[in-house]
Amino acid sequence: MDKAPAGVRRWSRDEFNKLAEIGLIPFRGYELFDGVVYAIGGHVRYWSLWDYERMMKGGLITPAEHTELVEGFVLAKPEIGAVECWIRMRAADFLYRAVDAERYFATCASTWIVLDDSNVAIPGISIFRGRIHAYDRDEWPCGADTLVTMEATAPPIHVDLEMRRRQRARFGIPEMWHADGGARTMTIHKGPSNGDYWEVRTLGLGESFVSDALGGLVVPVDEILRSSRMHE
Repeated sequence: MDKAPAGVRRWSRDEFNKLAEIGLIPFRGYELFDGVVYAIGGHVRYWSLWDYERMMKGGLITPAEHTELVEGFVLAKPEIGAVECWIRMRAADFLYRAVDAERYFATCASTWIVLDDSNVAIPGISIFRGRIHAYDRDEWPCGADTLVTMEATAPPIHVDLEMRRRQRARFGIPEMWHADGGARTMTIHKGPSNGDYWEVRTLGLGESFVSDALGGLVVPVDEILRSSRMHE
């Protein structure tokens, strides 16, 4: 039997039946094992962009779940808490002020980045090349549009970002940032090559890094992770 990743979105029996009702799997030939859909014989069911959109329209998954489509798997993200929300707001505020608005724009909305038919990235923060006026309202941004993605996490929930990191690298997104609200560190991944990033740095409060993807922008970690109520 194929092995599904630990972070895969698990389906209930009622949801499994709904998948058949809306035409995503036939009524026969598939089974549910440990919340994962398998074809009879043990091959995991991989999902496409079309499947993912049908799940959304059919109410099987909602934007509040913060799922992503990664290599054909629907991966679940934990519910966004106050710390993650605060980090996103800090990062968005800094980026809106700091980036060159003629060359880049940032968003903290749950923006879909359609990478191919089996991959949809929905980062906490996305930074795209160009100006928003250049984007068509009927098309999703793609990997070639994307310069930086950022994820924010905090205890007590641990999130395995390995599959997402490899996905971003495989599609050539220049940088992935991970802001850890528990450790108060930022891990910066740069240089996508052969399905991963060759440069990885973890920095703490009081340190800064240079974003090559954003034209040499200096990003102080404190701008994103330091609370105004901290007395250190």
